Amino acid sequence: MSDTAAIQVRQEPDGSPSLSEFFIENGRLPFVTDEVKPWEYRGWLVPYIQMCEAHPSISPRYDYVLRTIEAGRLLDEPIPECRFVGERSKETDPGMKMLAQLVKTIESRTGYSRSIDELAKWLGFATGVTPERSELADGDQEQLYRIFDISKWLTAPSDYLGEYMAEYGYGKGAGFFPTPMPICTMMAQLVYGDGDHRLAMVNDPCVGTGRTLLAASNYSLRLTGQDINWLCVLVTKINFAIFAPWHLIPASFFPAREVASLPAREKRAPAVTERPESTRFTTEIEQPKLFEF
Repeated sequence: MSDTAAIQVRQEPDGSPSLSEFFIENGRLPFVTDEVKPWEYRGWLVPYIQMCEAHPSISPRYDYVLRTIEAGRLLDEPIPECRFVGERSKETDPGMKMLAQLVKTIESRTGYSRSIDELAKWLGFATGVTPERSELADGDQEQLYRIFDISKWLTAPSDYLGEYMAEYGYGKGAGFFPTPMPICTMMAQLVYGDGDHRLAMVNDPCVGTGRTLLAASNYSLRLTGQDINWLCVLVTKINFAIFAPWHLIPASFFPAREVASLPAREKRAPAVTERPESTRFTTEIEQPKLFEF
């Protein structure tokens, strides 16, 4: 539709513009030239992640989780494997260079100390894991939107935000030294290498930016974690929205004792524990405050 002024944008119950209704009515995703800009829709990045899954080198995890929800049960197939790569490998260079551009765009407005915070908030809304829109100016958000290319991260899956935080000194005063991704992968393989563990509960009480859970996402659909740092937990949620969207599956989706239905040669009854009723973003337990993934 070329007449962008005639486009009607329906709203969600909370008053925000509805991306799904826009797509249904107009047969396309929002353009920069539309009156309501793409970055004003909560979760605007998710359809682009789903479209990227058509590429043979990208793990079709949104397809898997949405088919699981539609079936209402575990599928007769394992979780699509996602090969997470080391943080400083050549494969991650394009994604890290893009991330540096994004941070630089914000840094000129907010200063260095707040730039990664503001970028995480922007990506949190873009992936739909937080309801609050970024407070950055529209011009800055348009620049971020034009720079950001999710395919650079999907073709070389890694903890880009966590690596940037570690490399440039964010949080080191509080002991932020994330475990290298290859070690997380090795630990997950040692614990869950055999059998069907899709219903096994995996919890990381010091989740950081979610590397251990990302590695475990090749085996389990029940992943939870906590951390004392709100930004780390937000980055974990962003990482999962991009690489392992199991947060789309409700906590009560699977019966507590359901047995996986893979072919007999792969079947093994998983060790299942009840999933907590709530994995809200902020949950007060005791001082200091913990933030839950």
